Amino acid sequence: MILLIFLLFSLYSFEEPCSSEEDVVKTDTLLWQQEDTGLEIEELPENHSSAGIDVIISEKTKVMSIPLSYRFSKRVSVEIGIPYVRKKFERWDGTEYINSGIGDISLLGRYELGEEERLKNIFSFIFKFPTGDEGKGIGTGSFDFGLFLVGIKRVGVYRFFVNTGYRVNGVDKDDSLETDYGDVFTFLIGGEYFFKEDLRPFVKFRFVNNFESKRSSLGYTWGLWDDVKIGDIIVGLRLKLFNLIGFSLGIEIPVFTEYNENISSPEERKPVMSIKGYKTL
Repeated sequence: MILLIFLLFSLYSFEEPCSSEEDVVKTDTLLWQQEDTGLEIEELPENHSSAGIDVIISEKTKVMSIPLSYRFSKRVSVEIGIPYVRKKFERWDGTEYINSGIGDISLLGRYELGEEERLKNIFSFIFKFPTGDEGKGIGTGSFDFGLFLVGIKRVGVYRFFVNTGYRVNGVDKDDSLETDYGDVFTFLIGGEYFFKEDLRPFVKFRFVNNFESKRSSLGYTWGLWDDVKIGDIIVGLRLKLFNLIGFSLGIEIPVFTEYNENISSPEERKPVMSIKGYKTL
């Protein structure tokens, strides 16, 4: 309950700038990718479920996602992610307004093979559904699909992991206007140190290549110049509170950003804060 109150307060009250709007858009888009697939503070027992809260805080957008998981067996588990998005917009006259509501819901499936002491592999897929209101700017209006592969190796008090994935974004059709969103490739590598089994500082490097989207109407097609390549260092800490709640705090620090060549004055990306908590039920 204490964690829930803290996260809700962070979502609605934190107003310090943490990211440029360009990065906010990418953060929202990449939220459901689950780059930490299989890296929980502890493995969910068979025939058990868990519930949690993931929060991303940035300058104009705050996202609170509720992941609900269930493990059918040692190898198979599923998760559904339900995000609540609160986004700030600016009108032509400089005044601001806020839209909020349920974003795009995602469904994740995992298949695990092997043990961490030798090499654990996790194969996962994700479906994203267009449940968010595209007109309010809190949804994309397209069905998306992603495939991911995770490798985890435990060596004494160290745990190393690699995650690579590719997401195929769908097409949003609105009367005569059609938007084909660019696909996304991700690569993440990192490690964590076990002070204790339930206390682990970590460091990760994440690379994301978001390909350019295309828009078509009346036989004409043009690019949206929204492609971007980014690299981030992510540092943070995982721990277990009161022997009940898994908790993770991370800071994403931009290393490099490569925008579309037609973007003459891109905004500078700034650090983004992410907070995660979950409890086995």
